[in-house]
Amino acid sequence: MTYGENGEAIRTGLTTLLRQHRVQHRLSGKPDALKNSALRRRQDYGAQVRRYRQGILVWCHQATVAADPYLGANEFVDHHNGNVADGPYDLLRTGLKRAIDASTAPLPPLEELSTAHEVELVETWRQIASAAAIGEHDFYAGAGHGMLDATQCHTVMKDVAAVVQALVILDHRYRSVPGWETLSRVGGLGWSALATGLEASIGPPDYTVDHRGWRPPLRFVRGPARPGLLGVLQAEQNLLVRLADSIAPTNLRLAVSAQVAVSADLSKRTAHAELRARWQARAETYELIGRSLRDVAPRRSSKGASAAGEANNVIARLVSLPDDTMPDDKMLAAFDKRFTAVDTRIADLIETGILNKTILRRAKVPLIDANSSSLVKPLRERFGPIQHAGDSDLLGLVGTRLRRTQESVESAKTGARNRAELYAAIAIEAPAHMRR
Repeated sequence: MTYGENGEAIRTGLTTLLRQHRVQHRLSGKPDALKNSALRRRQDYGAQVRRYRQGILVWCHQATVAADPYLGANEFVDHHNGNVADGPYDLLRTGLKRAIDASTAPLPPLEELSTAHEVELVETWRQIASAAAIGEHDFYAGAGHGMLDATQCHTVMKDVAAVVQALVILDHRYRSVPGWETLSRVGGLGWSALATGLEASIGPPDYTVDHRGWRPPLRFVRGPARPGLLGVLQAEQNLLVRLADSIAPTNLRLAVSAQVAVSADLSKRTAHAELRARWQARAETYELIGRSLRDVAPRRSSKGASAAGEANNVIARLVSLPDDTMPDDKMLAAFDKRFTAVDTRIADLIETGILNKTILRRAKVPLIDANSSSLVKPLRERFGPIQHAGDSDLLGLVGTRLRRTQESVESAKTGARNRAELYAAIAIEAPAHMRR
């Protein structure tokens, strides 16, 4: 499950809830064997909904923390007295923290999150809270602090603003539920969410953030090499597993070379025009990345040695394939899925290496290296950090070509449509006093 999948589940559920009125009637449920009154059932179900809401609020707050690198720059300056006031992003994060701390509802236990509810309205809340609980992992796996650029952070903040606006509207609608507890300073929270949404909408959204986040652990395929293309797929899967959190630049180059070879080879073995064009472009992208990696410091390290071994397996098994070997549709889909995962993993490794300064740029210094033992003295070399895309083609290739090769157009359309449906529901269902 990625940030996009979990976010879509949250937004879809909230859109459904915004369109459901007559809350008291929906919470009454059916008479049970214990002859509990409708009032008692509404009270119990309302308390359960508040627990689910607490989990959604926690997800919202963690999302604002994930976008933290750009929150500090969002400030208002009073030019009359020189005072600096918090901007809408900071105000929303503070308001969410206040609402979470002031609530008496605990987080829902695992059993409650994983057990379907007989009342449709409560079940919708459960599904949203479950997606939020799973989505908390995304902020520690590719969609968290320091892993998002400015546009992606604004997209996350706009998503949070919409979720909070929906919760504020539902809080107003559920105020007559027995035992209901309204959000702390709900008016200010709603206005900060509205201001955040407007601030985050100044530039175009970047839905590539939907591909970030937590994924289930991969399995290493053990045993001898499988015959034919299945053996190449086996090596590609094992390469993906072996691409750990840190890899030496020399071993990363081998992994990149393997992707050039496998993409170019398979593009010639398929009759599908779309796949052929996509894999040819992928081979060209990795070839350019390989050239850029030549200017990266060749640090001596054993990190990623197992990944380099699997990369060599990919190339060796490709070379041994007969020229008339043609993959079927199932095999093509399997390779396309692995390529998407490998693209994302290598992009994450490069961006993390640049951020942590484990990937350094080679630069020529206009001085002779007098310590060299060769007769012709070379120019002295130094290695420094890559500060931004202008320092190296590497960041630009990763951001504009490598991640784009794994981005599904249909997924982007679905994410945009899903968000638009929630925005429309908020605009229609907001109480009159909130639309002034």
